[in-house]
Amino acid sequence: MAKKLSTQRKGKRAEYEFFIMLLDRGYELFIPLADDNGVDALVRLENGNIIEIQIKSRSPGVVNPNLFADLNYKPGRSKYWFVFHNWKDDADTWWLLSRKDFESKAKEDKEGKYSITLNPKNKTLDQYKLTCKRWKEFALQ
Repeated sequence: MAKKLSTQRKGKRAEYEFFIMLLDRGYELFIPLADDNGVDALVRLENGNIIEIQIKSRSPGVVNPNLFADLNYKPGRSKYWFVFHNWKDDADTWWLLSRKDFESKAKEDKEGKYSITLNPKNKTLDQYKLTCKRWKEFALQ
């Protein structure tokens, strides 16, 4: 009998799903051996620029599946993108936020940790959902 997926395994699964999306679109991908600086992957874009990616995932069974909390983040990183994945709704929802998008939407707590709420039903957040248009914006960085 297979083990129930731990939180870490679910997160790793989301990372690899996103890595496959990148590879399918022809991006060159570099994965650090350790995630000490909040970087799950480095991605070389078509223009040669390299950006940093941090992937966060929420899955069914958590109290607030739309809240991504306790995020370590150092403001001002120029080529930094967040990928958020929510398995709660009927179909997986992925959001792709640049550093600037994240800084404008996230809240910082007293301990310097960040949180952001991404509800798939909130139409004002549709601009950040992973669509063909959003991929193009990502590729132009």
